[in-house]
Amino acid sequence: MMTSRTSKLLISQFNLTWSLAEIILSDLTVEQVFWTPTNNIWSVKQDKTGKWRGEVTIPEPTPLPNVTISWLLWHIEWWWGSINATLDQKENMSLTEYQWSGSLADSVVLLRRFAESWKARLNSMTLEESEREVVFLGGRLKTVAEHAAWVNSELMKNIAEIGVLKTLYQNRVASSTEK
Repeated sequence: MMTSRTSKLLISQFNLTWSLAEIILSDLTVEQVFWTPTNNIWSVKQDKTGKWRGEVTIPEPTPLPNVTISWLLWHIEWWWGSINATLDQKENMSLTEYQWSGSLADSVVLLRRFAESWKARLNSMTLEESEREVVFLGGRLKTVAEHAAWVNSELMKNIAEIGVLKTLYQNRVASSTEK
């Protein structure tokens, strides 16, 4: 089986994104993950049954709340699991129903598992598979290649957001110890 040019481009894009993810995720701390830099913020919280759920309001409010790193991890878990389910022709879970893995360590393990399966999916993508059309978030019909490009881009955006929050936390801590 030959991979398509599209698949090779998506693999290259994903490898770049995931290398950044590994750098940022490698030394995250629990304090950073749950840090709330503003009052208008979404995070993950335990519900009455002890399950971790991301805060979300549909439709989204204006102004849109800031988010914690834990919320971003929950969000990545949800959309990456959902797109995998969609591409595997399985039912995916709604955003409001999705339960976070529950800890920084568990989330990083899950994201690494998703990364390995995503890379395998991209490596095995044929031209025919890349052109197959599926409906995902927003209900629009797009090709598997278009969805894959969205995943790579959304992952880069979310990892960059985590990196910014991590740096803000580190600079906040550093500046408070200098005074």
